[in-house]
Amino acid sequence: MNCVCVTVVRDSPSWEAAFSRVGGVTKDHPKQYQKIRDRSPFGVAVPQDIGNVVAFLASDDAHYLTGAAVSPTGGLTVH
Repeated sequence: MNCVCVTVVRDSPSWEAAFSRVGGVTKDHPKQYQKIRDRSPFGVAVPQDIGNVVAFLASDDAHYLTGAAVSPTGGLTVH
């Protein structure tokens, strides 16, 4: 079993609530998301980025990978 550890995803409902909808989230969310955006060397992941990781894990190419926690954050979190 493998795990995809998702943090903030651009173009997602929570992202839209933070930046596009007044009153969609607390006043601190946009500040937190902006900090994440500023600290992400490769930018914030979009849904397709997460889907690509999941597709790889479901493919035969990942058949020998077990017990992994994968964090597709574009460099935001480094382990």
